[in-house]
Amino acid sequence: MKETEDTLMTGASSRLGLVLEGGGMRGIYTSGILDEFLLNGIKADGLVGVSAGILHGVSYVSEQVGRDIRYYIKLRSDKRFMSLQSLIKTGNLCETEFCYNEISDVLAPIDFETFSENAKRMEVFACTTNLATGKAEYLRLTDVREQRDRDITRASASLPMVSQTVIVDGKELMDGGIGLDCEVTLLATGLFYRSVTKYSETVYVGGKIYPYTYPYSYADVSANTLMIDSDSFADSPCKITIYGPCENPVWKHYVNNELYATGAYNGILRADHKLVIDTTRVPYSITEQGVSGEVIADRYQACDFTTKRFILLQNGTNRISLSHDGLNSVDMMVEAKISYETV
Repeated sequence: MKETEDTLMTGASSRLGLVLEGGGMRGIYTSGILDEFLLNGIKADGLVGVSAGILHGVSYVSEQVGRDIRYYIKLRSDKRFMSLQSLIKTGNLCETEFCYNEISDVLAPIDFETFSENAKRMEVFACTTNLATGKAEYLRLTDVREQRDRDITRASASLPMVSQTVIVDGKELMDGGIGLDCEVTLLATGLFYRSVTKYSETVYVGGKIYPYTYPYSYADVSANTLMIDSDSFADSPCKITIYGPCENPVWKHYVNNELYATGAYNGILRADHKLVIDTTRVPYSITEQGVSGEVIADRYQACDFTTKRFILLQNGTNRISLSHDGLNSVDMMVEAKISYETV
C-alpha cells in the first residue's frame, strides 16, 4: 500500500482523478471512502462531483476527516436539513440558508484556507445542468467562502420539483444529474453459468404403453427421474445423455410438477452408444455418440417432431424423466448450465 500511496501523492507515474456520484443521503458512503483516502494520504489531482458527491468532495479537499458524518448524525432530524416542511416553507427540500451557510460557517465549519490551498493544485469541478441548453456544465470551485462557489455547489444538488433554480453567471442551473449524457461502452455482454450435473445410478423403465387398458398403469415416478432446482429467471441450457441399450426413448420435462416439454427418439441405441440432446451449444443438436464422445450420426431428423425435443431449464424445480420400450434399465445423465445475465 505504501508504494501505491507514494505514487498517487507524487504523481510520479500517473495522475489520480476522482468522480463522485450523487444519491442524496446515500452519499455518506462516498464520504466514508474519502475519509479513508485522507487517512491513508491519498490525494487526488482532480475531482468532479455531482449533487451529494460535490458536497462531500468539499470536505475531502479541505482535508476534514469525519466532518460530514458528524453533521449528518447531529442535524439529520432538523427540519431545515431536509423535510417537506422546508419545501413548503422555502420552496427547497433543503433550506438554503441553513444548509449552505449556517452549517458551512458555524455548525460544521469548512476549513476554507485548506480548501483554497488544495484547490490551487487540484482541479475541483461541480457538475450542474444548464436549463437553457439541457446540457451538463462543469464549473470549477476555487474558494467556497465566495458566494459564487456556494451557489454552484447548491445548484449541483438542486433536484427538480423539490428545489428552486439557482442563478450563476446569469445562467439558470439545477442538479447536474439531469443533463448528464454518459456514454457507456460494454466491453462484453453475455451469460455466466453455474454448472449442475445429475447422474442416475439406474433409471428404471415405466414399461411399454399398449393401446388397451390394464387394471394397472405405468407412470413416470421418482425412480426414473432426475431433479434440478434453478434460481435463475433465464432459460438455462442443459445436456441430456441417455445411455444404451435402449429402444425409442422418451424424455419429459416437468417444471414445478407440471409437464413443460417432451421429446422422443424413434430408434434403437446399442449398448456402447448414447443419445445426447444438447442445448448448451448453438445450434442445438441431437446426436448418437460413441463411448469416447465421437459423433456416430445426427439423430435430429429421427426424433418426434410433434414434441419440443429440446429442453431448457426454467425457474423452479425441474424434473427430467425417462422411459423407453425396452425391458432393460437405462442410465441417464443431465448436465445443466444455470444461466444468469451479466455484463
